[in-house]
Amino acid sequence: MGLYDFENKRDKDGNLLLYSALKMMNNISNACLIKLRKYEIYKKLVNDLDHEYVEMYFDKFFFEECRELAGKIVLYKWHIRNRGTEPNEIIKVQDISWVSLLKEVWPEPSVKWQVQPSDNSSIHHFKFFMTEKSQEIYRHFKRRENESKKLGCDYQSVKFDFNGRHVIAINLAEGTDLSKRSDLFWFPNSGIDPASVIVYIKNRNLLDKHSKAKDVIKEIEHCGFKWITLFQDNNDFSEHYWQPDINVCNSSIDSINKRIKISQPTDKTEKWLKDKAEDMLKNINYWYSFFNEFDVKIHHDVTEHGVKNIEKNIALDLLGGCSIGKVRSYPTLGRESYLYCIYPNDVFFCYGNDSAEHHLETNNVHRNILLSGYPYGNATDKVKKEVSDVRKTIKANGAKLVLLLIDEMHSMNNSVQVVYTPEIKRFYEYFLHWVLDDKEVGLVIKSKKAAVFENLPEIHILLEKAQSTGRCHNVSPPERKKISDWVETADLAVAISCVFSGALMEAVISGCRGIFYDFPGYYSKEDGPYAWIKNEVIFRNLDEMMEKLKQYKNDPSRNPGLGDWSAHINELDPFGDGRGGERIGTYMRWLQEGFDESFDRAFTIDRANKLYSNYWGEDKVYFTEATKLTQPVNG
Repeated sequence: MGLYDFENKRDKDGNLLLYSALKMMNNISNACLIKLRKYEIYKKLVNDLDHEYVEMYFDKFFFEECRELAGKIVLYKWHIRNRGTEPNEIIKVQDISWVSLLKEVWPEPSVKWQVQPSDNSSIHHFKFFMTEKSQEIYRHFKRRENESKKLGCDYQSVKFDFNGRHVIAINLAEGTDLSKRSDLFWFPNSGIDPASVIVYIKNRNLLDKHSKAKDVIKEIEHCGFKWITLFQDNNDFSEHYWQPDINVCNSSIDSINKRIKISQPTDKTEKWLKDKAEDMLKNINYWYSFFNEFDVKIHHDVTEHGVKNIEKNIALDLLGGCSIGKVRSYPTLGRESYLYCIYPNDVFFCYGNDSAEHHLETNNVHRNILLSGYPYGNATDKVKKEVSDVRKTIKANGAKLVLLLIDEMHSMNNSVQVVYTPEIKRFYEYFLHWVLDDKEVGLVIKSKKAAVFENLPEIHILLEKAQSTGRCHNVSPPERKKISDWVETADLAVAISCVFSGALMEAVISGCRGIFYDFPGYYSKEDGPYAWIKNEVIFRNLDEMMEKLKQYKNDPSRNPGLGDWSAHINELDPFGDGRGGERIGTYMRWLQEGFDESFDRAFTIDRANKLYSNYWGEDKVYFTEATKLTQPVNG
């Protein structure tokens, strides 16, 4: 067991150190941001660009950058508390470009650390400060410059006809298959002209990730959407490859960039800030070029990590556009959540009051929050048949109680803390043995990814034995398949996760009883909103949970409240109709119509909010900073 291995280590209250690390990351990020605000370069950024987005950009940058560091500090303190001695190994910090700032904000004076020497060559320095995207942009620009010189002509970009409409841009991240989680969930029944939609693809891996690349493209074209790639592929997609025109630059970006270039940093931290600001502005201009060239006014991107989504929104803001977001990972734990600065959206859709309240507690952008219900719609006929056949088979083999098991990725937690491999192994052993020992129990296993079982070789034989009974079905491949579809197979869902399971919430919203094995200690962090669920929905002890399940199986009347969310279901999803995607899509159409009428962003959003309120109820526009209407609304 290494000093900086998380494994299953816990704080004094018995909770995973993950939560302590998240709090530490939050504290470091906040302290760094406070220091940055005093510098003139930072003041120039927030004066010329959207103040909230700039704050969010650096806040998120520090939060994600200090993940490893915060973890090491927490583990160092854990060692002192549990071993009673100072560790022989101190914390070594290297390859952190903002180390001068780190020295100012170091959160634990008693924790020893030192800076490791690094390669100071000019090449290393250049690569260090260039992000993946900025390197890509640099290559784009240099290639276009060289080609223009050779050909003696300006760059000619991909051209499309959008039927005179302002454009909706979609980042391909989750795929196009509407029978699964999809980037196109909002389109059916939205009334949006598909010719006014463009899907952009950042790299080839995203195509190959979901299915065969040509099949993904076929699905996009079948919908009637335009599409481009942001990567060069000389074979299949060269005619759809887009790169920015080097002659296009927003005047605000150009102006602030010039002023920053001539600025004279006062110390090492401001020197770092200058380099970071220039890099950020390059990326913003890249996305400004994209949104401007295709006249994009509405943008949807589910990307959660990194600062690219914030750079996109700054660029869109300069063009008066609107970004749309929705709950992807169910919000929990407020400001100390892992959902730190991941939703920089003008308009954000939550399932219901519960997720909206949790979202407001986070440090994400809060401008317009609307309630949509579960967004991914109902199962396709093909999926319905598959699900029905699985349940019939399990029931035909004698099962009286069918459980849906929902898991999460796991590891030995050497560097980060997720579900601990020995714990998820124990979890599955309990249920698989139960199937083998009790002919009236059935299991449907919906893993997050196939790798969950691939990395549990010790239980492969046990899983095969359980499957041979005809009462155990492992959904394969599990990736992106909707929990809401598979609840139809089960009487009760059971989840394990390192935070409260969003997949379990989807199961509950879809009408299934649901319980959570709280091995991480989530309940003690957030027992207020869910005070009623202890030992009914949330169980800290696996043996106790299994005993309750066995009692329920033998006689449901002994514990009728087990996994029962029915009294609170309206807080989770006030609609309960699976039409959340349609509502979001209709809202996007209203935005598009407002922009097409040449209304500005504030009025367009306010108009769409009023229409949404008229159709679905005033309480469904949960939170708004929009201006008052000055023009009539027609639905």
